[in-house]
Amino acid sequence: MSFAAKKTVLAFPLSLLLVGVFVVAPAFAQSPSPSSENYGLNKTAEEASLNVDRNLNEIIGGIVKTVLGITGVIFMLSIFGAGEIWLTAEGNEEKIEKARTTIFNSAIGVIIVFTAYIGTNFLINTILCTIGVTSCS
Repeated sequence: MSFAAKKTVLAFPLSLLLVGVFVVAPAFAQSPSPSSENYGLNKTAEEASLNVDRNLNEIIGGIVKTVLGITGVIFMLSIFGAGEIWLTAEGNEEKIEKARTTIFNSAIGVIIVFTAYIGTNFLINTILCTIGVTSCS
């Protein structure tokens, strides 16, 4: 892979990362007593049918699922990139072999991420069901 192609392949994920980090600005708002003054936000959230009673397990489960989802997308992009290398190899056996290896490794990565996602989903749901946060079905 040429240097220009490597730069292009690396520029896209890095630009997505930078956009994600710098576009979302944190709001540093503080109140003297956040538990006593919610300014009617709980009532608004309940009227909008939003779950305001999330516990730590649900939050961690959501974070793990999001990270695994993003990892899966990265592996899929890797497969597409390797497919592009294969299509543009013009018969160059070295490029074709590199693309095959990348596709194989990415497919194994997708399988691992998918299995981890299923396992995490099962584990989080089982824990939440066991401690009585959600109903068991």
